[in-house]
Amino acid sequence: MSTAPVAVRRGSRLHAKYLVFGFVGLMILYVLGYNEYFLIDWKAEFWQHYQPFRWCLLPHGVAGACAILLGPMPFSTRPMAA
Repeated sequence: MSTAPVAVRRGSRLHAKYLVFGFVGLMILYVLGYNEYFLIDWKAEFWQHYQPFRWCLLPHGVAGACAILLGPMPFSTRPMAA
């Protein structure tokens, strides 16, 4: 019986994961640029509609960003740190 460690090869799955995350990032940038452009340009006319309750939207945006960033975590194959 050999006690030599076996090297685990992480191949195409790792690259596929980066492609998926990159695609999600591109989708977010597309939506920000073409649909939600007023979030970037504070001088846009559309802000007149959001002006009265703009600070209430901040927690909503932060929670949405957390959901997008933390959503893939349950699918990770890494063990949890102790």
